[in-house]
This record gives sequence, C-alpha cells and structure tokens, in this order.
Amino acid sequence: MIPYVGEYRQACDGQGRVNVPSRFRELLKIEKSNLLVAMKGLESCISLMPLSAWERFQASLNTSGIESDRQGRYFRRALLRGGEALQIDAQGRIQLNKTLREHARIQRDVVVYGIGQRFEIWSAETFDEYMKAGEFMGGSLEEHAAKYMWSHGPDETDSGR
Repeated sequence: MIPYVGEYRQACDGQGRVNVPSRFRELLKIEKSNLLVAMKGLESCISLMPLSAWERFQASLNTSGIESDRQGRYFRRALLRGGEALQIDAQGRIQLNKTLREHARIQRDVVVYGIGQRFEIWSAETFDEYMKAGEFMGGSLEEHAAKYMWSHGPDETDSGR
C-alpha cells in the first residue's frame, strides 16, 4: 500500500463536492480503483480510504469483541452512520453527504490531509484549531516520537532515524 501524505487546502461547494488532490488520485490508480469509502473520522473529520484499506479496517470492526458487546455494536453503528462508497467524478471530485459534512462541520474551506493508509477531510477552521491545540498539549515532535514510535527515548544512537 502506497501512503497518502500531504496537506491540501480545497473548497467544498454548495453540493458537498470536494476535489481529491491529483497526487491522491494517482495513488488510487495504482490501487486500480477510484472507489473510496467515507465514514466519520475521529476529532470531527471525515475519513476516506481506498477499498484495500477499507477491507482491512472492516475486518477489525467485525471482531467478536465488538459483535458481542452492546457498546461495541453502538460504536460501529455510530462510526459508520452516514458512511458511503464514493466514486471520483470526471473532474476529480467526490460528493460528501450531509451527515458527513455536519459531523466534520464543513461549510466551505477544507483541508485534505493524508495520514498513511487513508486520508481525511477537515473543516479548515477545525483542522487549524486542532493542530494549534496539539502544540499546547505538551511535548515536541521528538518527545512524541519517543512515546509513540520508539521503544526507548531518543539518544545518540537514534539520531539517524
């Protein structure tokens, strides 16, 4: 799987159409599908993934732990409410439904943000507020890397990472 990375500022028109960045469309061609699965994302964004990533993600939503737990079933239903499969049109756009736009508080200006196996669409205002708030949550990129990526803190032996 080729990673979706980058930040792109776009506009959402009155019908909910957003341009998919050309780089992401190129990656979807490699995937041999222009089908994207859209669903509610965490922190009030919309999460979009190609079919190959969706199949892996869906498997995690169908575990016995979720299936046998009332809160797990609610979580899955709430997460997927308003979700849909989207085709990219001839102009390179997708059309986001009202439920997803409301979840992400999208009016006009959006950020399309690649985060690896998928990408997200945010209200530009919400995204900017989220990123600014993250800076105040404490910790530098190095400290976060030590916490989330390395099993030990960075030292001289890690400087090449």
